[in-house]
Amino acid sequence: MSNIFVNRTLNMNGIKLVGFDMDYTLVTYNVPVFEAKAYELVKARLVAEHGWDPAIMQFDFDPDFIIRGLVIDTESGDLLKVDRFGFVRQAAHGTRMYSFEDMRQRFGSEGIDFSDPRYYIVHTLFSIGEGCLFAQLVDVLDDHRQPHPAVQNLSNHDPGQPDYRQVFRLIRSLTDEIHQNDEIKGDVLQNPQRYIQQQPAIVQAVQELRRCGKRTALITNSDYEYSKQVMDYCFNPFLDGQSWHELFDLIVVLAAKPGYFQGQSKYLKVDPASGCLTN
Repeated sequence: MSNIFVNRTLNMNGIKLVGFDMDYTLVTYNVPVFEAKAYELVKARLVAEHGWDPAIMQFDFDPDFIIRGLVIDTESGDLLKVDRFGFVRQAAHGTRMYSFEDMRQRFGSEGIDFSDPRYYIVHTLFSIGEGCLFAQLVDVLDDHRQPHPAVQNLSNHDPGQPDYRQVFRLIRSLTDEIHQNDEIKGDVLQNPQRYIQQQPAIVQAVQELRRCGKRTALITNSDYEYSKQVMDYCFNPFLDGQSWHELFDLIVVLAAKPGYFQGQSKYLKVDPASGCLTN
């Protein structure tokens, strides 16, 4: 990686420490494969635990339908592509694209308010699978012309209308759960070559920052054992016997971001050899 780009003027002379996330930053995942796995696990949970029709297991993950930067209207079931002023440029209801005339009538000439909690921005690659599944389930609710029983049982929404917001919350909750337990991470650790792409240029970029006198930090929500194994796989082969630990002045695991940056955190020290914690 010979160049690092920013979207505003940045004087690096004033930057003393550069912090990195791990997943999808230092560790590059094979997005279609990784998100397809998460997508399939959430579908299976919807059927097994929440009463959804097993027919949804026939749905396929489409990695090209959802991209970062899209906005999900959790109240209407719409997916929106908007400009920086909030004006809708393209839109779909579920997976069905609006025509230009439909968009003009539905959204008019006013931009949307990003601060409204009904809007969810697809800001990470971890949201690709859940965004695709949400769009497909919007189609299911519309085709049945009535709420799904699993949704109706969880919501005080008008029983005559599909409750897209409740569907989205359920998918979000299940997605968080599978990322926090071993359902997907265990498979990643057993088959790293399937899910992870080794990128020596990323290792070189961190090394270059340190050669320039910058301090570096790794702050991740993943636990230590998972972080250690994926970083071993991605970094150590390109370090000539050095450990990736030596590239960072600060390493924080189980950080619980974004709350980590908004409050006071209490720390336990991790023994790198055993993974055991001490006060």
